Amino acid sequence: MRKILIIEDDQSSSEFLCFLLSQEGYACQVAFDGLTGLEALHRCYPDLVILDLILPGMNGLEVCSKIRSASLEKDPYILCLTAKASVTDRIIGLSTGADLYMTKPFEPNELIVQIRSLFRRYERLKEPDLSFSTAHFDFCLGRKQNWSDARIFMRKVPQRQVEITQEFSGVERALLAFLARNAGLVQSRDEILTAVWSEETDVATRTVDASVSRLRKRLNQVFPEYRNQLIETVELLGYRFVDVVQPNLTPIVSNYSSAKID
Repeated sequence: MRKILIIEDDQSSSEFLCFLLSQEGYACQVAFDGLTGLEALHRCYPDLVILDLILPGMNGLEVCSKIRSASLEKDPYILCLTAKASVTDRIIGLSTGADLYMTKPFEPNELIVQIRSLFRRYERLKEPDLSFSTAHFDFCLGRKQNWSDARIFMRKVPQRQVEITQEFSGVERALLAFLARNAGLVQSRDEILTAVWSEETDVATRTVDASVSRLRKRLNQVFPEYRNQLIETVELLGYRFVDVVQPNLTPIVSNYSSAKID
């Protein structure tokens, strides 16, 4: 069931919205001010936030900005529903992070159609977000359609973050995600094939070996101090990601920014 958080200070308006949306099968929660709404956001993880911009205390634009900058398990859609109807208000609301902007008074059927449209958009774009953590690394490998902000952060001393550029292919990212999410566990070639090439039936196990080899080279370039340590070959069984490793004693200079791997 989709969850909707309504941040609206007018009780009659919030009650009407709850009634309307519950009739459509949505689970609703109400907050009557911005601060309470932000607290509820971290408890209920809504799929959608319906946000009034005229709120007591923290205004709706501040709330919208804080939602977009928050670290959440689920990044909700934001629909501004407000009496602020000027073109400037709309531009500011959408620029702050809202996905939709509707003005009061509103047509209930239009609101329902707009919400359905948002969720259809979500289903079309939904792909596994390759963001997760292991004992010593935080991975943010992006989505298949957008690798622009991909990165790996190493929490182990010395702490540092590396950017993952277009040099890493989609297969290599998916392979890294599968192995690292199962850090310490041996993954057979067949298991890797199923996880990474699930929709392709003509991929040979040798493709796994070649892809692992390329991935190792990429990792050696961004983490030269852990050269050939992060992905281990387990003879006759498969591969595993090794999260607890010791840096090589021999310093290796990384030229990753200009390197080209065939």
